[in-house]
Amino acid sequence: MVRIVTDDGGYIDDAIAEKYNIIVLKHPVYIGEEEVTGVDYKAFCDRLKNGEVSRTTLLSPAYIEDVYRGIEEKDIISVHLSGADSGTINSARKAAESVNDKNIFVVDSLMTCAGEALLAIILADKAIKGATFEELKNEATEIRDNIKFYLIIENLSYLEKSGRIGKAKALLGSVFKIKPILVFNKEGRIEPYGKARTNMQVVNKILGGEKQYKYIIISKTYYSDLQDNVIEIIKNKCDNFFIEGSNNVNSTYLGPVAWTIAMY
Repeated sequence: MVRIVTDDGGYIDDAIAEKYNIIVLKHPVYIGEEEVTGVDYKAFCDRLKNGEVSRTTLLSPAYIEDVYRGIEEKDIISVHLSGADSGTINSARKAAESVNDKNIFVVDSLMTCAGEALLAIILADKAIKGATFEELKNEATEIRDNIKFYLIIENLSYLEKSGRIGKAKALLGSVFKIKPILVFNKEGRIEPYGKARTNMQVVNKILGGEKQYKYIIISKTYYSDLQDNVIEIIKNKCDNFFIEGSNNVNSTYLGPVAWTIAMY
């Protein structure tokens, strides 16, 4: 069977990772010089709300190579967060070049959060059902390009601090008290999509109409204000629904109040 590897730029909880046989690589997270990778998620979000600033560091080629070598399967598809936002994809490519006794295909998801996670889950689902390495390799890009992915972030200053967006865009949500809706473009960079005042308005913008999806995944931060009734509406728009939390890596860039959604 083909083994799927991904990183925690796309949050996948332990139960889902076990069910779909996915290996999730963990980025180090720091506040100042203090490593907070394993700090309780709520406590981490509270520190962000109190004004502390976190950062992540790249996964090294050596670390990823060790993971690849430790995998029993000979065929590996490795899915990573957008190369436009992170150098981890380059570390994965270097690691793959160093492992000569396995077939490893590295995929730039061109996304993060729920988008990256959904791509990994779809490929893992296909692998469990018997898809070959060559089939998954050939299908990965097409699946990625057909995933719709949106970020709804209460405070864009976290993205601004990390250099993902400019200061003018970061002011947008806080000044006008709206919910900016962001997307990743074809180059894997964040750009504005629209805005709304409520989560229900967000859903109407991105999920309006009769279209049904095969998969939808939501990832929400600890203090996300995404209401249960809105989640239920989203759930009814697909065959396979996943609701996930988030982690210290994602909240470094999204802040403590945000949610992301991906559908295919």
